[in-house]
Amino acid sequence: YAENESEVRFSNCLDKDMITQVSVTVITNSGDSPEETDVMLTNTSEPELALVYEVELDATGYFMWEEFRKGTYDVYVEKNGFAPIMETVEIDGPTNLSYILEELLAPVADLHVTPTGFATWRPGGVIPFEPASFDFEADAQGWDIQGNVNGWQWGNNASLSSAFMNFNGNSTNFIAANADAAGSGGTPIVAMAKSPMMTLENADQVYLSFDYKLTTDDLSVHYSIADGAPVLIEQLAAASAWTAHTVMLPEEALAADVQIIFLYEEASTWGYGAGVDNVVVSDVEPDSRALEYYKVWLDGIFVTDTPETFYQYDPATLVPGQEYFSEVAAVYSNG
Repeated sequence: YAENESEVRFSNCLDKDMITQVSVTVITNSGDSPEETDVMLTNTSEPELALVYEVELDATGYFMWEEFRKGTYDVYVEKNGFAPIMETVEIDGPTNLSYILEELLAPVADLHVTPTGFATWRPGGVIPFEPASFDFEADAQGWDIQGNVNGWQWGNNASLSSAFMNFNGNSTNFIAANADAAGSGGTPIVAMAKSPMMTLENADQVYLSFDYKLTTDDLSVHYSIADGAPVLIEQLAAASAWTAHTVMLPEEALAADVQIIFLYEEASTWGYGAGVDNVVVSDVEPDSRALEYYKVWLDGIFVTDTPETFYQYDPATLVPGQEYFSEVAAVYSNG
């Protein structure tokens, strides 16, 4: 029978044996913990499914997906301070993916030796990250503050304290908001202290350290980019005495034109206050690995160790008109 023959039609796809187990193991060549390593596997063989498997590893550096769809995947492994890893893999059965992250240590740069044998250099990086510190001794150091009793002011314990809010324990200058000095009643004080613009885009990580005092009210730390809306980093706990504190800035804050913001919010119509001092923005975590010193060679012969970014070779040992080969290497606290 050939009449009314229909076109060929196909049913929907039926999965068969498409689920397996996949694990990932990550270590670092420096011996650092792989904690906070991001691993993402994106399915490319069935794009209509929009399958993405993603995990942030803990200190073990290991994770297993018990139910993982077979197929072709783009793999991306990333951790701050290490070179990212990208590859494409075919998953057709139980698979363990293993990776070693290579640490990114910027080499010494801009080595220059004058005709008199004076060698200078700087730490590596295309545009070196420059730490910033604000001790507020001379003035507010470019911080955007209100400068009156209804917001942040610059001064010391004597000039900024009041009957019910003091800043005892700090004999230096600092910035503070004193709601008690403003008096009771009226609208509760909400005020920001904004740092000068900073460039953080060439740092692998940035730590914000500071001393603060907070009584009863609210004090939070934020960042903003190019005068944009403040983004919360951390809500600070009350501190009746001056307290040292450090936070790590999120990766999104490592950009150009960044400001650090301290937001003070009076808890009621009669609040107390908060103070901030000794603000430091650095790419070195307190008590962590740091640059210790430099090794200097001349024509392949070791000359000296120095903590400075310069060294004067002995002119008496140099022959005028002869070429010499100068080398410098950075030594870190972990070797």
